[in-house]
Amino acid sequence: RTPSRVFIRTADLPHMKDAVTRSRHSSFSELGDDELVEHVHRPSSNPPLPSITHDPKEGWVALDDGNEGRAPLAEAAAAALVRTALDACMDRGMWTANGPTAKLLKSGNWDDTIFAPADEGRGGPVPVPHARGSKGEADVLVWSGTWSHEYYGHDLPAIRCEAIVNMSPRDLADLLVDSGRAREYNKMSVGRDDIMVLHEDDA
Repeated sequence: RTPSRVFIRTADLPHMKDAVTRSRHSSFSELGDDELVEHVHRPSSNPPLPSITHDPKEGWVALDDGNEGRAPLAEAAAAALVRTALDACMDRGMWTANGPTAKLLKSGNWDDTIFAPADEGRGGPVPVPHARGSKGEADVLVWSGTWSHEYYGHDLPAIRCEAIVNMSPRDLADLLVDSGRAREYNKMSVGRDDIMVLHEDDA
């Protein structure tokens, strides 16, 4: 087989084990244990490059199959990454508001809006704390936090923001995934390139 070229670390993704199990049942259940390829069908602590120090606690997963297609565990890794990010966003104990945000929160205007769960069962739209066109509509709330795991990147700060964005969810999603438009919302960006596309949906 052609070697994969794109990999992701997954040891810090607590939902990865379940995602791998579901992926195996749905995508390659016909393979025996002796036929599974490390990185491709199961996470492996062996780094994909000799220049990377081996960490027995790490779990490397291939995202591509070496032939411009996605690897069997690519969607599992993406799903685990999204689930982990959403869990972190909703973990109030992880975050500390910066000075301006703490001041804004004292007004009580954001009480019903911040940390609103991002699921369909929350019973209606998230309340908007300020009317369209009002001064408060430009408020941006910022928290910083640290990761509780001990894996690669745990020492890097995490940033959480909430604000009112006047566009449809679909338009916002299109903006964020379009690498060519990164500087429209991040003036400090030096650019972003798509190494590979895991899922393309024009619907």
